[in-house]
Order: sequence, then C-alpha cells, then structure tokens
Amino acid sequence: MPNSTSCTDCLPGYYQAKIGQGACLNCEPGRYIVEAASDTCNDCPNGKSSSNPVAEAEAEAETETEAEAPRTRCFGCEAGKAQRLQGQPSCEACASGFYTAASGATTCLACKPGRYSVAPSADVGAVTCVDCAAGRNQPLTGQADCAPCAVATFADTPGTASCEPCAGDRFSFEGSPYCDRCLRRFYAHIPGDELLDEHASCVHCPLGTTCDGDGQSTTRVLELDPGFWRITPTEGQVYACPNGAVACRGGTNFSAGGLSYCNLGFEGVLCDICSDNYYFDTEDMTCILCDAASKSVAGIFQAPIVIFFLSLLSLLILYLLLKKFREAMQKKIMGKEEWEEMELEKRKQQQEKMIAVKEKLNDTRFWWNRKVKPKLKGKLRMNRGVCFARITRSRSTTHFPCVNKLLHESIFCYSGDEFSSDRRKHVRKFHRRIPTKL
Repeated sequence: MPNSTSCTDCLPGYYQAKIGQGACLNCEPGRYIVEAASDTCNDCPNGKSSSNPVAEAEAEAETETEAEAPRTRCFGCEAGKAQRLQGQPSCEACASGFYTAASGATTCLACKPGRYSVAPSADVGAVTCVDCAAGRNQPLTGQADCAPCAVATFADTPGTASCEPCAGDRFSFEGSPYCDRCLRRFYAHIPGDELLDEHASCVHCPLGTTCDGDGQSTTRVLELDPGFWRITPTEGQVYACPNGAVACRGGTNFSAGGLSYCNLGFEGVLCDICSDNYYFDTEDMTCILCDAASKSVAGIFQAPIVIFFLSLLSLLILYLLLKKFREAMQKKIMGKEEWEEMELEKRKQQQEKMIAVKEKLNDTRFWWNRKVKPKLKGKLRMNRGVCFARITRSRSTTHFPCVNKLLHESIFCYSGDEFSSDRRKHVRKFHRRIPTKL
C-alpha cells in the first residue's frame, strides 16, 4: 500500500482512537459523536438511546443494517418505554402495571390504585392506565389487572380502589356493581321488571316460601313450599292451596305460568280443578287419570236409565203381543160374526162419548158468547177482544187474559185504569165459576 501524504478526518458518527490507522470506526450502539475527527464517542444520556425507530424501520425496509448508519445523535425513548441508564443501545418497554405517556422517560410510572395497565407485548409497553370497571377494584399500585369485589361488597363507579360493604339486608355476589340482592329470609323485588339494580327493594319472604340462601331469592326466583301457589312471576303474594301439597307442588318453575306450580292432573287458580281426562277422587282428595273403568262411570250411572226404558219398551211390546193373542183367541172362541158385532158396539160407544164432549164445549161457548161477552162490551177496555185482569190489588201486578183465566177460577176484570178502592167504578165481578173439567 503506498504511503499517503496526508491524513483524513473521521466523519461525524465515526472515531479513531489509535495512531496510524487506515479507517475510522462507527460509534458503538449506545454511543454517538457529533464532531468530525473525534478519537472517542460519547454515551447516550438516560432516557435516550442510539436507536432511531424511524431509521430502523426505513433500514429494515431497505435491508440495510443498523451498523452501516453513522451514530451522530441519541433518540428519546418512545411512549411506553424508558431507559434509566446511560450509553444504552435501546429503551426498555414498560411492564404491565406501568406506563409512560411521553417520550424520553427515564423510568416507567406505576398505575395508581383503582387503575391498571397491560403491555401489548414484550417490546411494546403501555402508554396509559385504565380504570377498573364497576364491580372491580385494585387497592395496590403497579398492577396488571383489577380484582372483582368480594361477596357482600360492591363498587358502583369505575376506578374504585376498594369495594364497599353492603348495608342492612342487602347482599351482592362477587364482582357486583350494586347490592342488588338480599340476605336470606328476604327477596329482591322490582314490580314487573326482570332486571335487578340498586333500586330493588328487599321484602321479607312471606309464609309459604323458602329463602335460605343469601342473594338467591328474587321476585322471579321465589321458591314456594309445597301447598302454596302464586299467579305470576312478578307477583309476590303467595296463596295457600285448598288441597294442599296434593295439588300444589311449589318450587320456582314458571315455564307455564301459575300452572307450573300444580301437580300433574291439577290446574286452574290455586290448582283447584282437575285437568282434562282426570277425575277427582273424594276419598284420596286428588285428581286421578281416567282409565277404562273411570271413563265408564258416566255409563254406569246411565245404565239404570237405559235398562228402565228398555224394560218399559219390552213390557209394551209384550202387552201388544198379549193383546193380539187375546183378540185372536176371543175371535176363535166367539166366532167371526159375534166378534165383529162386539167391535162395532165398541166403536159406537166411543163415538157417543166424543159427541157428549163436543156438546159440553158448545154449551160453554154459547154461555160465553151470549151471556158473558155482551156484558163486557162497552164497559171494559178491550185489547184485541181480550180483557186483562189480576187476582189481588195489594201485591200482584201481573196481568193475564181473562178469557184463559175464566176457565179456571173467578177473577176481576178491570178497564185498565188505576186499581182504586171503589171497585164498582172499574171492576166487573163474574160469580159463576167454570169447572176445569168439561
């Protein structure tokens, strides 16, 4: 190699500490130099490093190594990272529970009580802390998560450092933002609402219910004892069943409304009636499924009636047969001519009876048309030819046709005016009584 007549200064970012060297060296990672012709590099201060995130990203895209770039300056640590030492080639990402919101941080800050942070990865730290959600708390600093509130405690606002205990007869499950449940012997009640919140009221469990577990009983989940019933899942009123536990099974099932409290075979209000195809056994006081025997109970009751009518029909047929047989025997004994004479005599007697009845009817019509009707004409107000009457003056206000009533008893027919004490003004009395049998 030929000898040089002069020396060349090292460029910024490069140095040479030895004499008689043919090249300058790049500053080591974590160090830098701004001036030219330097024999040494300076350490990067804390909170900074020689790594340039932008240049590194560009170099990675151009497949250029970091060693090829001159280190003329140091770069502040990104948000989420920090560096407490000097002369470091890179910054450290904040661990979970810590964060840095600004660049150039020398240390990561711990999250305060009621907050937490989670590092996205080992190379990327958190830039902020997050409040604990309602129902969770974190009393310590620098934590990566929040813990749920313990049983019988609550946290109704985010960012709570410690949960508060439930007061009075209130209760809450783990991680609850409200004390929306009740202690044993009480149930949480919101009329007509399925969702519970801090406004739910604790009501003492009524007779006929079992509330043995803390926070277990609500209006919709109210365990009824056998022998009790209620009408809807939002109804806190409980009723005793007339047939007791035989009809009402209790429990918390409301899949079929109030019917779900009924035992098999019972239905209706208070499970007081038998279902279809069931009948009530008065001895066992329960509803029993109708089998072949029980379904024929109605037939058993109807059997005597059917037998009775069949017997009557049989007797009638027997009577007619006997009558025919008797007539045949009489005709055989008496002879045909004598038999016909007897039958003819019977027909004449029947005709004479019919004529007598018609004469009596004609006499009655004659008496009515010739004796009674002329007296009524012009003296009583007629309604289509029929006067009206009533039996007494004091109570009965029912009026009926005189024509029909005169066939049975004596009455007073009046002209339709107010019934006064002076009967002679308005009333005609018919003393003659028509016999009911003509």
